[in-house]
Amino acid sequence: MFASVVVLTRNRLKQLERCLQSLRAQTFRDFEAVVVDTGSTDGTRDWLRRESPLEPLQIVETEGGSFAGARNEGVALAQGEWIAFLDDDCTAAADWLECLVRVAPKYDAVGGLALPARPLPLPSWWHPAMGWLVGWAIPEQLRRSAGSHFYPSTSNMAIRRPALVHHRFQEIEAGFDAPEGVYRGGREDAELWRRLRRSGCRTQFLPEMIVYHDVAPDRFTWRYLCNRARADGRALWEREHPHEILEDACRQVADYYWTGCRRFFMPRRERALQRLWAIRQWELIQAPLAGLRRGERSRAMVAALVRAGRHVILSRIKRAFRPWVVRRENRRHPRQPLPEEPKSLAVVAFGFLGDMVLLEPACRAFHEAHPATRMILVTHPMGDLVHRHVEYWERRVVYSGAGILPARNQGRDAPAASSGRRRIPDEELERMRNELAGLGTDAVAILYYHNVAPEVIFHATRAGILTFDRDVGFPRRLWYDLATARVPKDLEGQEILNMATLLQWWGPLASLRPYRWKGSVEEQHDARVLLRLNERPRRHIVALHTGSVLPYKRWPLRHWTALAKRLGRVENLDLVFIGDEHCIEDASQIIRANRLDALNLCGRLSVRMLAAVLAEVSVLVTADSGPKHVAFATGTPTITLYGHSTPERWGAFWDKHKHIALCGGNADLTPEEAHGLPVDFLLSRITPDRVYDAIRALFEKGLALG
Repeated sequence: MFASVVVLTRNRLKQLERCLQSLRAQTFRDFEAVVVDTGSTDGTRDWLRRESPLEPLQIVETEGGSFAGARNEGVALAQGEWIAFLDDDCTAAADWLECLVRVAPKYDAVGGLALPARPLPLPSWWHPAMGWLVGWAIPEQLRRSAGSHFYPSTSNMAIRRPALVHHRFQEIEAGFDAPEGVYRGGREDAELWRRLRRSGCRTQFLPEMIVYHDVAPDRFTWRYLCNRARADGRALWEREHPHEILEDACRQVADYYWTGCRRFFMPRRERALQRLWAIRQWELIQAPLAGLRRGERSRAMVAALVRAGRHVILSRIKRAFRPWVVRRENRRHPRQPLPEEPKSLAVVAFGFLGDMVLLEPACRAFHEAHPATRMILVTHPMGDLVHRHVEYWERRVVYSGAGILPARNQGRDAPAASSGRRRIPDEELERMRNELAGLGTDAVAILYYHNVAPEVIFHATRAGILTFDRDVGFPRRLWYDLATARVPKDLEGQEILNMATLLQWWGPLASLRPYRWKGSVEEQHDARVLLRLNERPRRHIVALHTGSVLPYKRWPLRHWTALAKRLGRVENLDLVFIGDEHCIEDASQIIRANRLDALNLCGRLSVRMLAAVLAEVSVLVTADSGPKHVAFATGTPTITLYGHSTPERWGAFWDKHKHIALCGGNADLTPEEAHGLPVDFLLSRITPDRVYDAIRALFEKGLALG
C-alpha cells in the first residue's frame, strides 16, 4: 500500500520541521509527503526546496484561501491509495502510518487521537472535555462510540483516495477574526466525516493512532475559547444547515438558563464547560436568524427558548418526582431483596424469536452451575414453542396476552408496536397475576419484556427482580427504577454474553454451550414433504427469507428479485421462500418475475416447522434476526445482511466459519446522521452480487449443507 501525507503550513517553519522529522521516523516507509503552503513569509518555501528531510516530497504553493480548499489542492496532487492528514504543529508517533496500514483493508476512513505535545500551565477552570476547542482529543474519544458521536479532526485523519475524490472537503467563505486569530470556516473535517458516514463509507476511530499537537499557550484564555465556540456554532450552520438539531440546541440552551441555580453547586471547571457549550449552541441557534431585523431576531429567539423551556421544566419536574413515585410504588408493592442463592428462579422472557433462542445458552449454564435452583420460564406462546424440549425448565408459564397492553398503558408511553391492538380485559390480567403469584419464586430475572404490561410481573410477585439497566423493552423508565437490581447492558457486546452477565449475579456460570434445536421425527418428516425431498434426488436448497417486522431490516424487493434470478440459473439448486403471511405476495412476485420453479412456504410454517425446514436446507439468506438464530441452532449455514444492527452483537457466537455477515455500512449512525435517509438505506447498499458471491463461497468451501 502506498500512502500520501498532506500537511498544511503557514509561517510555522520550526514546527513544520519537527512535523516532517516525525514522518521521517515512521516505521512504515512506503509513503510520500505533500506540503501545502498557504502563504508563508518566514522562509518556509525556500527551506522546503533546499533542506527538507523527506523524500519524496511534493510542494503546493497557494496564497490564502480556506483550509478546505488548501487540502483539496493537496489531495489533487497526492498519488497514494490512502491520503492521511497531519497539521504542521503536530508530530506523529513512530507507528502512526503503521496503524493505518493494519486496518486499511477493513475501512474507508479512520481517525485517531491528538494528544498534548508538551506540559502547559492550564487555567484552574480547564476541563479535559474542552480539548476540542484547541485541537486536542477529549476523554469521550476513548469510548467505543468515538467516530459516531465524537469525530476526529484533520490533524489526525486518513481517507481512501477514491472516497476523497468523490467527497471533497466542502469550501465556504473563511478567514481569521482579529485580534484573537480564531479561524472562521472550520469544521470542514467534521462535515466531511459525517458525509462519508452517511454515504455508507466504513469509518473507524483508532485510539492507538496518535499524533502530538503543540498548542500555543495563548489559546488557553477564556476569551479565545468563547470565540472558538461561537465560530464552531456558526460554521456548523453554514456548512450543514442542520434543522433537525436546532430544537435540541434550543432545549440545551434553555436547560442551561432555566436551571442555572444548580450550577452554583458544581465544580468550577464543570460550570465553565457547560458555559462554553451553551455559547456554541446559542450561536448555532442565532445563525439561521441572521437575516432578520434585530427586534424580529430577538422575538424569534425568545419564542424558541420559551417553547424549549417548557419541555425542560416538565422533564426536570418528572425527573425530580421519579424517586418519590418509586418509593410510593415500593410501599404499595413491597418486595424481598434478591437472595444470595435462589431456591426458585423465574426467568421472564417476552422477546422476539431470535431473543428466545439467544437466552438459552446462558440459562443452561446457570442451571449447570446451580442445579438445586428450580427454574421456571415465563414467556409467550412463541417462547414456549422454542423451549418446549429444553429439559431444565421445571415449568413453563405461558402468557397469551403478550403483545397486548392494558388500557392504562395505551398512551403516549406505550411502544409503537402496541398501537391499534385490543385491550386486556381486567379479569384476564387478574388471572395472570394470580397464576404468577402462585409460583413461589424467591427471585425473578427479566431478560426481555416487549409489548407486555409491566404490572403483570411487578405487581404479581414480591420476589426480588433483577434486570438490565436498559434495552429490556419496558415502556417507561420507571419500571427499570422499580427493579430490585439492575445490571449494565453492553449494547455493543455479544448479546449471549449480556445474558450470561446478568445471570452471573448469583455467581460464576458453567461454560456456555450452543443451543441445539431438538426437533421431533414427525416435524422432520413433514419438512421433507414440504420441500419435496422424497420426490426427487437430493439437491442443494437455498432458503430466502424476504421479510421482517422491522422496516430497517427489509432488503429491497428489487434486490431479492435480482438474487433469485441469478440463483435460478444455477444447476442442481432449488429455491424456497420462507416468511410470515406478509411475505406471501412478495415471494410470489419474485417467482413470477423470474419464472422460477421455486417453493413459496411463506405463511405456512410455525416456529417448530421453520426450524425443521431450516435443518434440511443448505443455506439460509436473511436480513432478519429470528430465522438466523433458529438456523444457528439447527446448524444451518447462513448469510445475514446487516443494516442498523451489527454482527458483533447479533452475529454467530459459535461456528463462525459457517456464517457470513454482510454489512451495508456504519450500523452506528446516530439519529442526526441518519436524518433524511431511507430506513433501509444501509441494507440497500448490499448488492445482490455480494450476496451471490457469499453463497458461492460457502458452497466452494464445502460448508453448505448437501
